[in-house]
Amino acid sequence: MTSGASLSVVTKAANSSIPSLGYTGAYAFANVLLTIAGSIILFF
Repeated sequence: MTSGASLSVVTKAANSSIPSLGYTGAYAFANVLLTIAGSIILFF
């Protein structure tokens, strides 16, 4: 899963907003995947 608190720590340590790009993609992918997986589990 993703964590906003850890994103804050990584962004501060990197002195850059680049880590937020990976976070955004992973968060969106995880939400879509969990929605689809939940539907599949309930279907079967």
